[in-house]
Amino acid sequence: MKIGFQSSKYNELTLEEELNLTSKENADFFDIFFDEWFPLDISPKESKMISDFQRKGFSFTVHLPISTPNLPIEKINCLLDFVCDINPLTTTIHFDNLTFPFMEYLAKKTENHTILSIENTIPDKNAKTGEKYVDFMTKAAKIAPVQATFDTGHCYVNKADLIETVSALCEGQIQISTVHAHDNFGTKDSHSPIGEGSIDFPTFFKFLKIQKLNPLIVIEHWNKNLLSLKRIKSILKNIE
Repeated sequence: MKIGFQSSKYNELTLEEELNLTSKENADFFDIFFDEWFPLDISPKESKMISDFQRKGFSFTVHLPISTPNLPIEKINCLLDFVCDINPLTTTIHFDNLTFPFMEYLAKKTENHTILSIENTIPDKNAKTGEKYVDFMTKAAKIAPVQATFDTGHCYVNKADLIETVSALCEGQIQISTVHAHDNFGTKDSHSPIGEGSIDFPTFFKFLKIQKLNPLIVIEHWNKNLLSLKRIKSILKNIE
């Protein structure tokens, strides 16, 4: 499984610094999370860095803003133009405010440029349909070529079993493209480093391996990324 870092508005690093850290620590890819910012905020130097990384064979993923379904169409298309320009491995969007028509629009606009991947959220409910994540995804996969971004921390806070949830997705023929890895104690979405919560990551990653699932692993929290990278690598090594 490939492991990558994610941009964060909380770590006091610029995108340039985050990319340099990713390169230095030999992460496998980098997730650009547009968390209250947009492609127009990327400086020319940072844009060149992204292009230079890609020319060297480095890969990116994209996480669209949580507010994407409610954004003006010009901002949505700016985001989608960026996706089509850099051709990320996956592009993630939250499921809680997603409608099927808008999902179809995203899939059509990014066709042949990325895998559109839909993420589970807190709470486990779509505001438009009232459906839980697995039920929503079962319908979504029949409408457009979408896959799943499975967020470990969100699932745990929702009091759902990680393995049972992934199993249900697989039974519905839904591919897991991406896993967002962060820890908590089941009470709030603290986005803590791996090992600083009560999620059983060794058992979870062993299950993924046994099921021959090979998702991209995004370390999704705001500090101690290197600690999580070390711990995930150790877990994966021990289950080989």
